[in-house]
Amino acid sequence: MKNFFCGVFTHYKTDETKIFVIHELQNDYDDFIKFLRKNKKDKEWHISFNGLSFDAQITHYVLKEHKTLKELGPTAVANMLYDEAQAVINRSSNREFQKFPEWQMKIGQIDLFKLNHWDNMAKLSSLKWIEYTMDWENILDMPLAHDEDIHTQEEVDIIVNYCINDVNATKAIYNRSTDLIALRKTLSNTYDINLYSASEPRISKELFSYYLSRDLNMDKRDLKKLRTFRKVINIDKIIFSSNQKTSLNDIIQYLINKNHLTINIRNFKKTISKCLIGNNNLAKKSLNWSLKKNIFLAANDIYKSRILRL
Repeated sequence: MKNFFCGVFTHYKTDETKIFVIHELQNDYDDFIKFLRKNKKDKEWHISFNGLSFDAQITHYVLKEHKTLKELGPTAVANMLYDEAQAVINRSSNREFQKFPEWQMKIGQIDLFKLNHWDNMAKLSSLKWIEYTMDWENILDMPLAHDEDIHTQEEVDIIVNYCINDVNATKAIYNRSTDLIALRKTLSNTYDINLYSASEPRISKELFSYYLSRDLNMDKRDLKKLRTFRKVINIDKIIFSSNQKTSLNDIIQYLINKNHLTINIRNFKKTISKCLIGNNNLAKKSLNWSLKKNIFLAANDIYKSRILRL
């Protein structure tokens, strides 16, 4: 709402709930900024649903722009936060990067939306849909249009109750995701990489980048610059081969010896000299690929010590 802002926070272990309203009928701005600063000082975390692309953008904006906001009245503050919220939504709609990346956040974030990979286009899910799938007790749609002004205490209460319901649903999702969060906490502490909101594909990429940059003695930022962008990749034409100096067989054999594995590697000279061709059993099963095609060598085959053959 243009003239109204509401922030609802509940403790992840207890029923303690804090509600902050910024409106001409109730102005909790001072308490709100004290709360956020305490979160930052005590290194407390915010758990959210799509928070990195919305909620955290707003709270970070409030902390960053406090010197300006503190001089304004409640209606002006609410107007500024509304405009910022619309800009955040527009960036998401246009698939643009948000103004504040995760590493800039003053308060640690656990985004259950990204952690569960619900931001993937193939499994994109809204909070309402997740509420439905877990048989949530009360699925509420936005009761008032976002571009309308709030004038009465009754309208304030309606919006606050709507927010409380969504926060409680988010807490329920958190309670169903504790094992996933525990894994990400362990990985984050082990590798000194913030993986708290990382999906499984992103975890794989981050750890692969970690080991590759370490073994190549190259900064990850420099390593990423070596990537080649391709609009189209023909999977059925991918063949791992090598130059005359080092064969792929030698590379795979090095990895196998390093990890103390035993595997039968076969050369297929009929295709390319010093070329290793293998079939990815998992891909073959899920995608029904033909055995007659040259399919890329799978790490899954290496680490499970399977025989690589056509």
